[in-house]
Amino acid sequence: MITAPPPVALAVSPPRLVVAAGETRAIRVTNSGAAAADVEATATGYAVTLRGRPFVLARHIPLILRPQRLTIPPGRTVTIAVAAGVAPAAGDRPATVLVTTAGSAPGVRVSVRVGVLVLLRGRGPVRHRIAVTALRVRGTVLELALRNAGNVSEQIAPSVSLYRRGRLVGRMQASPRELLPRSRGICIFRLPARLRGRFAARVRVAAAKRVFWLDLPAGRP
Repeated sequence: MITAPPPVALAVSPPRLVVAAGETRAIRVTNSGAAAADVEATATGYAVTLRGRPFVLARHIPLILRPQRLTIPPGRTVTIAVAAGVAPAAGDRPATVLVTTAGSAPGVRVSVRVGVLVLLRGRGPVRHRIAVTALRVRGTVLELALRNAGNVSEQIAPSVSLYRRGRLVGRMQASPRELLPRSRGICIFRLPARLRGRFAARVRVAAAKRVFWLDLPAGRP
């Protein structure tokens, strides 16, 4: 059985872009669908929930996008240039470039929207400073609390290693996420069911390290 390609199928790359003041970068947009796509690119605000879920903010962002409107033939890739409209203060200012299309085929109209995280990086010193603030047992999981006290966004994938009497007995890795500057975040680790008793938990997040003592009760589900 041969399945026809969808009328419009958009893909963008890269998914994350750092644009320094005075610099122009590129977003590549590919239409792998069967019909031409009329595309519009817009810039808006970007934020992340405490647990790492991204969402869009209705906020003006000083990004210059060229072109903002274009038509992509099926099977073709085009480039959108991205530049800072004004020089922001030192550090990162997060934004989203949304690429929206309403492509058409006979009897079908399909709307597609995809986004790219853009970090506007201003002139001045860059500060990387992640603080590990707490590690708590919540039933069958560990909650790791973090704070980005720096001025740039960080891509992180924290790990927790559990030791008993100096011997490694378990290691957990959190899903990768973005931690925006001057923000807080929580990462979740699922505890192995077999572990009981007192452990030293060694946390590593990028260059940040900290050790916590955990008591895992015998009655834990």
